Amino acid sequence: METIIFNDLWQLLQPSETFDTRGRFESCFARWNRWDPAKRTRIYEQIAAKRQKGGFIHPNPCFALDDAAQEDETQQARAAVRRQPQTLSYADYYTRYGTTEECDGWKRHYLPEQQKKIYVKN
Repeated sequence: METIIFNDLWQLLQPSETFDTRGRFESCFARWNRWDPAKRTRIYEQIAAKRQKGGFIHPNPCFALDDAAQEDETQQARAAVRRQPQTLSYADYYTRYGTTEECDGWKRHYLPEQQKKIYVKN
């Protein structure tokens, strides 16, 4: 994967003369440097996709970066929730499938400390 540098982002943002100032450039550059390369790539791609689709990008580049960072955090949180394994109690599994046999990617686990069986799907 090619590393995205800040100048690429600044060019993508295309700030108007009102917002294309040294102070804003330096402020945005400081934000950019706080993020790891993976987050920088996600933010750049997110802004590029919005620009391509004609979506709203804040004219103030600092606010545009803040918006993109917040959206990235939301997307990362949703992805983390999706990665968590699903669980069903023994009774709920039987109610759903009418059997206790493993199916649809569910695996039966015994929890000795609770003395019960559950079903887990990753």
